[in-house]
Amino acid sequence: MKNITRFSRIFVGLIVTASAYIVFLNPHNISVGGMTGLCIIINRYFHVPTTIALLSLNAALFAYGWKVKGAAFTIRSVVAMVCLGLLLDIPFPKFEPQLGEVGSMLVGSALSGAGYGLVVSAQTSTGGSDQLGMLVTSFSPELSVGAVMTAFDFIVISIDSLLSGNWLFSAIAVLL
Repeated sequence: MKNITRFSRIFVGLIVTASAYIVFLNPHNISVGGMTGLCIIINRYFHVPTTIALLSLNAALFAYGWKVKGAAFTIRSVVAMVCLGLLLDIPFPKFEPQLGEVGSMLVGSALSGAGYGLVVSAQTSTGGSDQLGMLVTSFSPELSVGAVMTAFDFIVISIDSLLSGNWLFSAIAVLL
């Protein structure tokens, strides 16, 4: 029963997160940072499938996660990351609620955060900046995981801003 509840939270969290990107954030080119945000940017400009980009950029982080967090956490996280990438790569019919950029940013950020929260509450990750934070802080314990994640988000948003010119809404989305 415990595993059913855990996997239900992971599955619902991934659906909510993917929906936030597909319906609210991606149509307005709003990036919310993180590894998934970086992979969406790579997909947008270089047409590399999100799943392939996520796998490529997360491989070393998952190897580290195996060592530090163990096999069960890493396997759940790899499966969650692949499922999120596949959900983001599915060609859904274009659906764009009439919320405008600000409304889409607010709703998309809230849904994305809630989705990731469900995944993390199931002792799972989708890879990316949280595992990057764990790696960096193991070498530099004076830094916090949150500070590393924020710095990485800033880098991703800066890249997205340079490419799309849509820096204001991306920056606000990360702060939410």
